[in-house]
Amino acid sequence: MFPTIQENFTILLRAGAFGITDEPLKPMSSFKWNKLVATAKKLGIHGYIVAGAQLLKDDPRLPSDINIPTPKERFEYSDTALYGFLSARRYRKISEQEKHNIDCSTETLDFLHLLVANIDLIITRDMSLCGIIAVGEYLRTQGNRVDFVKLNQWIHRLGIAQAASFIAHMLIELFDFETEELEFMTRTYKKPLIHYERLLDNAFNPHHKFRRASRLNLAFIETSSYHLLNFKTRITDIEE
Repeated sequence: MFPTIQENFTILLRAGAFGITDEPLKPMSSFKWNKLVATAKKLGIHGYIVAGAQLLKDDPRLPSDINIPTPKERFEYSDTALYGFLSARRYRKISEQEKHNIDCSTETLDFLHLLVANIDLIITRDMSLCGIIAVGEYLRTQGNRVDFVKLNQWIHRLGIAQAASFIAHMLIELFDFETEELEFMTRTYKKPLIHYERLLDNAFNPHHKFRRASRLNLAFIETSSYHLLNFKTRITDIEE
């Protein structure tokens, strides 16, 4: 990984996502700026990088062609799932029951879906920066409408407390969120930025990925169930 690219990538991402402008950009060659833009596109957050560049447009180190207006990416989480037999049933039950409750908390259920969509990606592919940002944006815009007592009951019932807390720690470490904003964070996770750095590494070198051991630590049942389902599918395909 190119450390200067990573530093500038982070500076622009923090600025574009949450308006954080506490660091100046580092000088880079045109080659490295092109690498940074290509990485942003590959990770699906080019719009946030451009938004950061527009916020820092007076920085002399910034190439003029990087801040051409580009819409920010939208994180899609309408189709979410869990993979454990019990957790999948419980998740469906929570969704159906809450929709029909007289005191239905739409924002709380929506936020649960958003967390599960992020956890799904962590288990099946890799951490999504766009998804992490979407969690932070939801908290900043709709967080006052979320019933965190109910949400935390659901999270613990589904067995995703550690994974949800990982997302919260990412918001703290990468985007300067305060602990008080993250009422769904009930567990600790050491050095979450290791996975951020590995994600950027993977954009340059496909051999670096979110390690399976880390996935198991975050969501053992979900990760194990997902790989078991994949194994069964491959066996069925072979038999057919």
